[in-house]
Amino acid sequence: MTRAAVRNGLYILAAWLTALLTIISGQFADADLWGRLSIGALFFRTGRFPYHDVFSYTAPNARWIDHEWLTGMVFYQLFAQFGEAGFMVFKYGIILALFYVLFRLHRKAYASSPLFAFYGLLGLLPIYSLGLLATTRSHIFTFFLFVLFLYVLERVRLRQRSPRLLWWLLPLGVLWGNLHGGFIVGIILVALYGMDEVLDTRSLKAGGFHFMLAAGIFLLTGLLNPYGPDYLAFLIHAWTLNREHIAEWNPIELGSWQFWPTQLLVAATLVVVLLRWFWADRSNPQVRRDLLTPSLVLLFTTAMTLKGFRFQPFLAWTLIAFAPVLFTPGFIRRCLPQPVIAFATAQASAFRNTLPVLLLVGALGGLIYMGKTSDLLHVRLDDEMSQGQQPSIRYPLGAIHFLRQSPYQGNLSVRFGLGEFAYWTLYPRFKISMDGRYEEVYSQDEFMHNYRFYSDKNPFHAAKAVEYINGSKADFILTEPNLTHIGVLMHDPAWKMIYGDDYYLLFGRVVTLKKFPEYQPKGFLLTTQVLTMEDFVTPQDTRRFRW
Repeated sequence: MTRAAVRNGLYILAAWLTALLTIISGQFADADLWGRLSIGALFFRTGRFPYHDVFSYTAPNARWIDHEWLTGMVFYQLFAQFGEAGFMVFKYGIILALFYVLFRLHRKAYASSPLFAFYGLLGLLPIYSLGLLATTRSHIFTFFLFVLFLYVLERVRLRQRSPRLLWWLLPLGVLWGNLHGGFIVGIILVALYGMDEVLDTRSLKAGGFHFMLAAGIFLLTGLLNPYGPDYLAFLIHAWTLNREHIAEWNPIELGSWQFWPTQLLVAATLVVVLLRWFWADRSNPQVRRDLLTPSLVLLFTTAMTLKGFRFQPFLAWTLIAFAPVLFTPGFIRRCLPQPVIAFATAQASAFRNTLPVLLLVGALGGLIYMGKTSDLLHVRLDDEMSQGQQPSIRYPLGAIHFLRQSPYQGNLSVRFGLGEFAYWTLYPRFKISMDGRYEEVYSQDEFMHNYRFYSDKNPFHAAKAVEYINGSKADFILTEPNLTHIGVLMHDPAWKMIYGDDYYLLFGRVVTLKKFPEYQPKGFLLTTQVLTMEDFVTPQDTRRFRW
């Protein structure tokens, strides 16, 4: 093994371990994980694919098209075979593979220093890490495949590999389409490379193969899936839905400094692209060709980021990928003051050797220390007592434990974000009102009814909210105590509060409660101990997933 290969491996490990240390310190169990696990549990426990919903009472037996069905199969097998630690190891492995592809892109496509990837991954860690804090989520596949698509397309664009390599994007794209709905980003990426060929040659025919490839991925995905052509119709419907009530889909508001790191990154990206075009020798066809595609892709990912907060990791990945093209030696000499260049030159050895080694040792030590906690190889559930870093994902562990121990069963009204965790832990005894599959199973009207019940802060709407829940089929209500209609609900003779803590309340419909023996919980329902996924559901417990 050459010295260069050893150094390259050092950079990859240092960047990866530093990223893991940052991610693990803020990691949380994402609400969507439980839905993915549940579809896998239904399939592997029954041997039948679930085409209709079995978890809700508001959309009973509704047609269920899960655009992340294959992710559910993968996640469930990881859990069944390796427990919750399987998720974490798998996630960390995907991140390592993603970093490796970026380093390989720089080395193979641009023959550039690995320092571009190393310092790019460190500098933009606050941006892309936001997409990696969830343990674990379907879009981890989209991040990796997006970067892999970039690698293949760049190698072909730069005439380093035969165009036949592009054929591999067809099966990869279909696989991506069954893992996550984000495969549309890969299709657009392929089309942008076709647009590059058109703009470079002034001939529409030049981009024909890329356009056909993008269309082929889309159409084949519509055929090679469990749902047939209905899958594409559903995806088109889902892509056009109004998601203003879901925080991660909110646009970056330019008039507010709430998202200032992302706003700063967007501004810096646009400035760098404009300056590169302004200072480039555009009379040189090669320089123009080197800049055209990166500019198109960066403008696309910038527009995505402005459209939705959740897309900012794509901007980070593209900036890192194209760093050697954007930050050429000539451009750096023009942009940076001479004293800065002189300092960087004098400290070149520290930037190449000392700092990466220090980061590697420090990150490794931090991970070894964290290995003694429940954060490294466990899916931690932040609850009412632990008050974790994501209050919006604070799980109602006390209330769920109460229901699991109780003799009760029936229909449980829950807010949007908690539905999947509720049926993952309570199915089949309880069916739920709403969950993260709102575009897959529920009507928009049903979603808005649920959203207003759990989110409306107007005290004048309290009576109407209770009127809605009284007219529903709910037997139990899981809710937060700070909602304006709680007082009305407590005095309503149709309901009785059966559980309460500082963050969650459980109400039972009096008529329903009379069907069961009187229940008094035994033992403590809440604890300051850190609880993890397997404290509630073990692989053996998934035997209850039958219908």
